[in-house]
Amino acid sequence: MQNRVNSHSSIDMQNRDGDWGLHIEGASTMFCTALCYVTLRLLGEAMDSGDGAMEEAREWILDRGGVTFIPSWGKMWLSVKYLGYTIGVATIHFLQKSGFCLTFFPYTQEDIYNPHAKIQDLLWDSIHNVVEPLINQWPFSKLREKALDNVMQHIHYEDENSRYLCIGPVSKVEHGLFWLEDPNSEAYKFHLARITDYLWVAEDGMKMQVSMAGIQWFSIVGCHFCCSAILATNLVDEYGPMLRKAHDFMKNTQVRTDSSGDLSYWYRHISKGGWPFSIPDNSWIVSDCTSEGLKAALLLARMPSDIVGEAIVADRLYDAVNVILSLQNSNGGFASYELTRSYAWLEMINPVEVFGDIVIDYQYVECTSAAIQGLKSFMKLYPGHRRKEIEACIVKAANFIESIQLPDGSWYGSWGVCYTYGTWFGIKGLVNSGKTYRTSFSIRRACDFLLSKQLDSGGWGESYLSCHDKLLLKRPGRERSDPLHRAAKVLINSQMESGDFPQQEIMGVFNKSCMISYSAYRNIFPIWALGEYRNRVLLTSGKP
Repeated sequence: MQNRVNSHSSIDMQNRDGDWGLHIEGASTMFCTALCYVTLRLLGEAMDSGDGAMEEAREWILDRGGVTFIPSWGKMWLSVKYLGYTIGVATIHFLQKSGFCLTFFPYTQEDIYNPHAKIQDLLWDSIHNVVEPLINQWPFSKLREKALDNVMQHIHYEDENSRYLCIGPVSKVEHGLFWLEDPNSEAYKFHLARITDYLWVAEDGMKMQVSMAGIQWFSIVGCHFCCSAILATNLVDEYGPMLRKAHDFMKNTQVRTDSSGDLSYWYRHISKGGWPFSIPDNSWIVSDCTSEGLKAALLLARMPSDIVGEAIVADRLYDAVNVILSLQNSNGGFASYELTRSYAWLEMINPVEVFGDIVIDYQYVECTSAAIQGLKSFMKLYPGHRRKEIEACIVKAANFIESIQLPDGSWYGSWGVCYTYGTWFGIKGLVNSGKTYRTSFSIRRACDFLLSKQLDSGGWGESYLSCHDKLLLKRPGRERSDPLHRAAKVLINSQMESGDFPQQEIMGVFNKSCMISYSAYRNIFPIWALGEYRNRVLLTSGKP
């Protein structure tokens, strides 16, 4: 029965031309269409079932040369259990043999976001034609065995320290496959037991989440956003039970220990005191999740304990501050999981055609802004704790944000769509660093950018295509004298009879080309915006 639910969920996401995209609004790709088709067949769908859906998908694949045109990541998945051979993928045995030799295979134009650089093709050809024959011969084969053993040690370390959840769903499945070497082992059983942590049964079928334990991606960030939205409305008494649950969630999800062993040997950063995307089991803390978690904890600490519960103790907040300070790079910026350890030119050997900027952990305006905001909030309640270090961190972070502002006054958003989202973070970070509209040319430029993009309706809009085309794709509006009043009117008028706000275009993004559904944002941000509008505009102007 569950297979049928899953099958219909996949078919429901099929595009009109018979294919699937990388996300629910995405254009057709061979990568997703071929994998969805194979998945449906494995779940029991017949070649001609689904009211023509299977036939349409198969025709779409064949019209573009067949599944051999799937990008390299797809070839890897199809090679599992030699599945590739059963559907016509020839010569993929090299994947089990050498790991990389991606230049022998063509791709469809629909899939190529990140084309291979010529130097990368030369590198993989050299590995395949020169290094591979040598590394299989003694004594070089001993070096290969040692290297593979080292890799397996790191995989096992990650499994044990993430409680077999791993950093995300892709790694989770891949690591489980590595344990097939001993399917009766305790480790393999642990892996199987934690697959369900990623599964989510929604109204339209079962999905595997980017995060785990039935909690949305960015749940820590979302928790802070929710708390901020409610507090902005001055309705704390009415929503006290919700805030108490959020507070309990914050307490329970903070990571309390570092990973085991010598962290530098295992290429791991400290994690004690940080917050992850969702639950602490996987132990991977994130810079902006930690910053937003700290902000939420400090916001709730100011509320009456009989409404929101006891505040998080100071020592745990000190640990969070320590993590944030440790994650600042020398240029002042903050990446996501760790310090930026290498150079952007390594992107030239990014083997994944469907994603961009994935080889190193880059610094982001969102993460940097969140760090400034978290540290600034902390200083207000704990002004004596590491004050000089925090102030120096904030100055460097603000300088970094200013340095990456684009010529039109905007910032590129890497985790939300896109220039509007990034500019919001840029302004928030600079304001929290002590800058104002009058004193900061960067803030004035950013405000001019936003005003220039306001639509005639009074609202703002942006297509997800901005993220991978790096170009704002909503037509510019005209500046008006009352932009805030007109924007508030748009929000008020868009609310539905149920109290909900409509789900419009997709809002989240990662790796430039893959969108994420932040379903809660459609309610959080209107509530938050209207609360701020009431407090900062209407009440200060004397209007009711």
